[in-house]
Amino acid sequence: MEREKIVITGYGIKVPGGYGVEHFTDTLLTERSALDLFVGEGTEGRNIAFGVVHDRLENVQDKKYRRYPRISLLALSAANEAIKMSGHKNWDTYRTGVFMGTALGGTLGYD
Repeated sequence: MEREKIVITGYGIKVPGGYGVEHFTDTLLTERSALDLFVGEGTEGRNIAFGVVHDRLENVQDKKYRRYPRISLLALSAANEAIKMSGHKNWDTYRTGVFMGTALGGTLGYD
């Protein structure tokens, strides 16, 4: 049985240190930390550092998305970035797939 080829035509990134592909690449190349320090916010008033996605999500500000959880808006925004990167105008919905990964961020909203 011959296997069909898979082609990745575009991707989107919404991560700490990267609100898009170009910004994330710049963060990696300049070796900047993607962590924010929260003074006194940890246990027993300790400082804590963790990654926060700083994206205003302008491309998903439509009224119909108003009640979506932030993790869903990040996913939609990354998908929009991937579609834009691909340059495709006509999509075969039966032969198009979206693959998404998360490091458990925002998953409390999903059952």
